[in-house]
Amino acid sequence: LEVSTTGRNKTMSTRDVSDGAPLPKEAKKNPNLQEILSSTHFTTRHITDCSVNPSDFGLVNHGIGNVFEENWNLPTSALYEHAIKRKEGNIVHLGPLTVRTGKHTGRAAGDKYFVREPSSEKNIAWGPSNQEMDPEHFKALHVKCAAYLQNRSVYVMDVLAGHDERYQMPVRVITENAWHALFIRTMFIRPKDEDLKGHVPKFTIIHTPGMLADPKHDKTRSSTFIVSASLCVCVCVFPLTTVVFVVFCVLLSTLLCMYFHLCYYY
Repeated sequence: LEVSTTGRNKTMSTRDVSDGAPLPKEAKKNPNLQEILSSTHFTTRHITDCSVNPSDFGLVNHGIGNVFEENWNLPTSALYEHAIKRKEGNIVHLGPLTVRTGKHTGRAAGDKYFVREPSSEKNIAWGPSNQEMDPEHFKALHVKCAAYLQNRSVYVMDVLAGHDERYQMPVRVITENAWHALFIRTMFIRPKDEDLKGHVPKFTIIHTPGMLADPKHDKTRSSTFIVSASLCVCVCVFPLTTVVFVVFCVLLSTLLCMYFHLCYYY
C-alpha cells in the first residue's frame, strides 16, 4: 500500500515573532547552522497537502511553532494511513485499527490538576482528585509541551461540543499521534468544511503523550499530568498512554454537555 497523504508541501509564512532574538552560541560558531536558524521562522506553517481547510487561527496562538508539519482535520482514511505508516497500531481482521495503550488502563485521578485562579477557584471542590497548581508551574509545563512539539508532526482537529447550535462550543485538539486525532474525529461533532477556516477554539487540549513531567521541578505527583487552566484552555499530557486520554475525552464531553444543560448519554 503506497501512502501518499503525507508531505511537507504547503508553506504559509506569517510574521516572525522572534525577529531580533539573539542566536544560540552554537550558531555563532557554525555559519551553516546560523544560516538555517536565521531563515527559519517560528510562525512558518508547514501544512500538509492532505489537510482540510486549516484555520487562520494557527498554532502560534497556542504558543506552538517550529513544528515539522501540521496535519489539519485529516479525513478518516488519511488518519488510518498515517497511524499505520507511523507504526502507531495495526489493522486487524475486517479492518478495525488496534493500538496498545501503554501502562495506563484507566483514569489517572491522582494526577489531575486545576490552576487556581480567581474566576474558577470558588467553583472547584479542592481535594485529592482536584489538586491545585499555581499559574507559574502551569506556564512552565505549557512551555515544555510547546518545546516538545518542535520539529515533530502534529495533528490538529477542530471540532464542536454540543449538538444545539445555541450552546455549541468550538474545541481544538492538538496531538502528536494520528490515531488520537482519529478518535477525536469520531468523538466530537465535525464542523462543515467551509466553517473550518474561521474556527477559533474556546477550549483547547494539547496532548503530548511522549513527554514526561519531572515531578521534582514541575510539582506533579508523577510523570503523568492532566492540567486544566480554565474552562477554555486545557493541557493534558500522558506518557505513552491513551486509555486515559480516551476516558478524559469522554469526561470532557460529559462536562461540556452538563455545562450547556444538554442531555447526552455515552
